[in-house]
Amino acid sequence: MEKSSYSSGEIIRLDMKHGSGQMRLLERIYDEVYLPAFPLEDEQTPLDVLKDRLEKGAKSPNEFSFFVAGADLDDVEAARLDAIGINIFYKNEQASLLAYNAVAPHAQGQGLGRSIFGAGIDACEDISRREGLKVRPAFLEVNNPEIVTEAEDVMPPQKRLETFKKWGAQEVPIGYVQPSLGVSAESCSRLKLLHFATRAGRHADMEDTLGFLNGISRACVGAEYKSSPDFIRMEAETLAVKFGAASRGAVIMPPSPRIASQNHILGMNRPA
Repeated sequence: MEKSSYSSGEIIRLDMKHGSGQMRLLERIYDEVYLPAFPLEDEQTPLDVLKDRLEKGAKSPNEFSFFVAGADLDDVEAARLDAIGINIFYKNEQASLLAYNAVAPHAQGQGLGRSIFGAGIDACEDISRREGLKVRPAFLEVNNPEIVTEAEDVMPPQKRLETFKKWGAQEVPIGYVQPSLGVSAESCSRLKLLHFATRAGRHADMEDTLGFLNGISRACVGAEYKSSPDFIRMEAETLAVKFGAASRGAVIMPPSPRIASQNHILGMNRPA
């Protein structure tokens, strides 16, 4: 099992080859950490969908990676659950999304959020290399503080945005609209699109951004996504952006210690 340690626990990557307890950990952390952090139904991915992606693993064209942080994780029912990270790699488009990252209130202040993001970046880059693809920057969505109020979020939106930028994330200068995440859900225009540079320091360019927009739109909407007015507009805005200038002199998130093999545990202590 891939794992690493932090001051009061460890981070593991869920993998069904390690048994059914992995699925039970996903069920527990979904209820105890994920849902409280993402209370709006429109922003949630149903548990059944996540369980299916964990079961399929690398067989899926949209490969998910799951990270769980806590203590006593080998004892599934008694484990203390601290944080979750869920990432998606769109293989056809060679693009990645740091989709969901949340730290339980009792575990905040020990750098877990940053460590979970770092693990997600590493996982997506590892998939790229395994598939023989170009390593590209990872994208993430964040509530737009100009639209979403503090009362509507579990964390002040401006504080979250500033934290991500402190870690090295940069805004993608387009009017981003997240495609509908389900049959009953609506598209969301209350978000900003950001990206983290690759571990080698390369920031997103036009090709990377178009790949991401195609990947998430195809996954959420289906083959007809290119006829969506939102996609057409975002594609046009991306083609008009002068990428590169905003990246000069940018801070890059320091590489986090990698999630190690079962017999090699690394320290992962970082300031929040």
